[in-house]
Amino acid sequence: MPDPELENQVIEEEEKTLKELVTELLGNTEFVLFMLTITGVYYVVGGLLYWSSNYMITVLSVSKSVATTTVAITCITAPIAGVFVGALVASFHGGSSAPKAQVIAVVFGWVGVACALPVPLVSSVYYFAFFCWLCLFFGGFIVPTILGMMLNAVPNKMKGSANSIAQFSYNFLGFMPSPFVYGLLAEITNDGNKQHSSIPLAVTVYMGFIPIIIGTIGVYRLQKRRQERSAKHAEDDRAPHSPANTQGEAALHLSATI
Repeated sequence: MPDPELENQVIEEEEKTLKELVTELLGNTEFVLFMLTITGVYYVVGGLLYWSSNYMITVLSVSKSVATTTVAITCITAPIAGVFVGALVASFHGGSSAPKAQVIAVVFGWVGVACALPVPLVSSVYYFAFFCWLCLFFGGFIVPTILGMMLNAVPNKMKGSANSIAQFSYNFLGFMPSPFVYGLLAEITNDGNKQHSSIPLAVTVYMGFIPIIIGTIGVYRLQKRRQERSAKHAEDDRAPHSPANTQGEAALHLSATI
């Protein structure tokens, strides 16, 4: 038998125009913050996936076969392992809505940013692959928790629309522009100086600071709101009942008894 409540939600969502849906979702601060966090992570991942092999060949002076193999191993294993471990950790601590899981995601996000610092500075392909692996691993680690917080920030009836807008952001602000910006910077800095060849990669990986800062702000807002809500509930529980409320409750109890 169809659920009337679910049907009403579908009807209400269909009645809203696309402009109204987008306006309402983009007015949701937590949703926007976490969407931009994941978008920024994908920006870094997209740049590394597309240009890291070229960087190893032209800057680190390794053979094409070594570069291809290293990129394949690093870029396949690290994100998958990160997402898997991140989902397990978040689930163990109560899911993406749990305060501890949210704090862990932020902490490991900053660890990933720290691991990205040496990436454009090292001259060994082994160190380069190692730090890239850690960067991609911790980037993948935070995605399940951030994604859960993003979807939990919107009503159930709008989760589908929210996910569609988020996918648009991931692709058009994350994956797509990253290789283009890297290539543009590579053209600008292509003056024969090998040190300048690291600038496009540095810009790409150091962009990881922005999404982690945004995600930290989002988690801070959630934690602060949760604390304020808990304090308000505790204050309401401690507040004595007024005589009017007491008389009203007694009357209701008497009527129920009769």
